[in-house]
Amino acid sequence: MGIWRGVNAPEGACVHVEVDVADAVAWHTIERTAPGTPVLATHADGVTTVRGRLVDLSTDGVLVLDLSPGIILIDTTGRPPPLRRDQFLELVVTAIALHPTGY
Repeated sequence: MGIWRGVNAPEGACVHVEVDVADAVAWHTIERTAPGTPVLATHADGVTTVRGRLVDLSTDGVLVLDLSPGIILIDTTGRPPPLRRDQFLELVVTAIALHPTGY
């Protein structure tokens, strides 16, 4: 489930946010998937599925995924598998925070 990190937003309002994944994600838990629709969805059990198109992987392990619209940056641990730009990746996280961007 996401934790709101801004002032109270009107219920049902459309707000631009930065999504922050609380913990680094181990590469062995990240799946390479077939191309599809990007996803950022929280489930009833409180976990959040993130699926997006690979934009970049920095030398310090920050994974950048395109969620169309927007991107998400995720800290990773371990050695990444062979990857290619535009490949779809999917992972499950237990805690995210939502920060309003003011746009």
